[in-house]
Amino acid sequence: MPDKSKESSLDELSPLKAPDPAPQGSSTHLYDAVTEKSQKDGGISEDDSALEKLIPHKEDVPHSDISLSHRILNFALAYFWLGPLVTVYWCNSWHIPENYLFPPDPVASSWISGAVGYSLYFLATFLQDNLRDFTVRQNIVVQCCVAQVYSYVMCWACINQWRCVWVLLDEYTGIYLLNAVVSCLLASMVMVILRVHRTTASTPSTIRMDFPVENHFTIPTLFEVSVNMPRQLTHCSRYL
Repeated sequence: MPDKSKESSLDELSPLKAPDPAPQGSSTHLYDAVTEKSQKDGGISEDDSALEKLIPHKEDVPHSDISLSHRILNFALAYFWLGPLVTVYWCNSWHIPENYLFPPDPVASSWISGAVGYSLYFLATFLQDNLRDFTVRQNIVVQCCVAQVYSYVMCWACINQWRCVWVLLDEYTGIYLLNAVVSCLLASMVMVILRVHRTTASTPSTIRMDFPVENHFTIPTLFEVSVNMPRQLTHCSRYL
């Protein structure tokens, strides 16, 4: 006779059945809940084992027990050192095309900046795997050189893309308070709908390290964001 209780439990985990809404909680809480439930049942069942594979091990979950001194040091380095350095780099890099790339015609200059920036981003997106595979096979000196050249080129791509949108917005719509408010609200609404509004909080809130080199060329996209993990974790709600 098949075990009906086991079949019922596995049926509840089936992705074809809409899961109950899961309460907010961290992966650590979910891991603890599964572990506690398994201990109460006298062992780890097949469905519990499959469920644990969906949840990071407790030791792999990042903790927030950072000391106050480390937080203060991180704040000082990010906001009083790295942030201003990025601003200085951006400011002077912005002025180069502004002063030397068809300065009498800001519209044409901005369109050229956009062509440069978007072309570089397009190439970097499609060649990121090739760049990573090539670089990781080299020695540490070549890795450092390739990574720094790549960062410099991508910084130029980013600045040119910004300059294109920024200047063209001013040239085509004018610099008025109403235009600024409307464009800001529309842009914010679209980003909220796409759930990427936190992207506006860039440097110094966002700091990326140069190493490990295998992550240096990764350009995340909206279509690479996993949607299966949150759906699978909703099946943990019964243990909470």
